[in-house]
Amino acid sequence: MEKINGFIQTVLYKGGYGFVQPLDDDKGIFFYRKAVLKPTFEELKEGMQVTFIIVNTPRGRKAIGIAEIKN
Repeated sequence: MEKINGFIQTVLYKGGYGFVQPLDDDKGIFFYRKAVLKPTFEELKEGMQVTFIIVNTPRGRKAIGIAEIKN
């Protein structure tokens, strides 16, 4: 599985999910709180640069293994 660079598009803290956007695509990809490796889900901020893996599920694409890119 290939790691992809992108950024946090939206975080819905109360719902426990959000969307990431790859740098080369304009469509957001769904993720669950448990897909976040670091920082914690509660520490995510919109616009934060992250890496992640896209997996295909019966309900569409979702992101897993989300981690912040430290500069």
